[in-house]
Amino acid sequence: MNNKSLFLLLLLPLLFFSTAKAQKTVWEEFFSLEENKPTDHYNDTNYLAQWLQVDSLEGINMLRNADSVVKQIHQQAWKAKNYPVVIKAILFELKYQNNVKEVGIGNQLKQLDAEIEKMPSPHKNVLQSIAGSAWLMAYQNRNYDDEQQEPDTANPANWDIDKLVKKAEAYFIASLQNSEALLQIPIKNYTTLAFVPNNAENLWPTVYDLLQWRAFRFYSAQVGSHGVETGYNKEVVFSDVTDFLKLNFNQNTTQDKSLRLLQSLLQRYTGKSLTTALVTADIERVEYLSKISLNIDQKDSLELVWLESQIQKYKQHPITALLLYKAARKVACTNSFYYTSDIGDGCNNSKALRYCQWAVDSFPAENASYNCKGLMQEIYKPLLSASIEYSNIAKEPFRYNLNYISISRINRCSLSSFFF
Repeated sequence: MNNKSLFLLLLLPLLFFSTAKAQKTVWEEFFSLEENKPTDHYNDTNYLAQWLQVDSLEGINMLRNADSVVKQIHQQAWKAKNYPVVIKAILFELKYQNNVKEVGIGNQLKQLDAEIEKMPSPHKNVLQSIAGSAWLMAYQNRNYDDEQQEPDTANPANWDIDKLVKKAEAYFIASLQNSEALLQIPIKNYTTLAFVPNNAENLWPTVYDLLQWRAFRFYSAQVGSHGVETGYNKEVVFSDVTDFLKLNFNQNTTQDKSLRLLQSLLQRYTGKSLTTALVTADIERVEYLSKISLNIDQKDSLELVWLESQIQKYKQHPITALLLYKAARKVACTNSFYYTSDIGDGCNNSKALRYCQWAVDSFPAENASYNCKGLMQEIYKPLLSASIEYSNIAKEPFRYNLNYISISRINRCSLSSFFF
């Protein structure tokens, strides 16, 4: 056997190992939701050693062993009535089923239903919300290689998208039942789940807030994918939160359902010491309404005016950093950010820098201030680029464009004709 053959023989197992390890499943989507936070075992102190063992076994591709440890955690947590950990274990078990046992998505959804039946309220509602997302993910899991064959209608992955959306909606609606009990569960009880960020208490004080936000994301995504049902005028889109709460969204449309959820969240945050939750939800409200209202002129300019009014309103509160970053993004033009705004004559990086410097100086610990530092670095970074005509004739002149952009964004040099 020559050296080349020996090398390939040794390489094949490594390739197989890498491929198996890299395989992703439907259920891993739940470990990268919201702020793309990694699975946080350190919020799960009672089972920390076991979760770290799971990570270690998964890291060396011993998935069956990892699955066995997860099942132990599941049993112990169920006995202790630690239902957030039970839900986390269920998600891990479903993930390993894909990788180890190759269980189809249809059977996994049935298993999830069985877990929902066993789970006591109100923790059942969290699983129902997860099930809503999972049914939509089933559509992404369809096998396009088998499109020419007769589809297995018993497999949800072969259902049409409208049927899956209706099924998913039923779960999201069910997840919002029993609201009084859900409002009594602080979100910190659920930070063991990967899709709950570390700053969740400021954004979603209770589990009910989280479930309402997840339902809103579901409905708003459907509005975006099925087109705009009804646009709104600028008075509605950029209204004060108190005026928005007075509006009626009584139609049984996807759009009105999403807006009713936003009203419910905003109503609960208004007049209380929940400024971060209130302003974050209000930003979401304005951006969402602006997106679905297509017939408003100068939307970016109006949104900037609204942001500036909120900055003045909350200028002593750390949430101002997020408002400043949003405003800076509206006027900035950087190498990695394509400027499409209708504000003024184009980029206004000096204004963006003022916004961001305010955020960094006044609220240095805020995530938005870190984002502002990144934006400032992008603005300060010069760019030198060159482009050549796509089609050229040998020994004939061709056009060559050389651009140099500095912080002022006005320095540019162009050569219209050049010989290679």
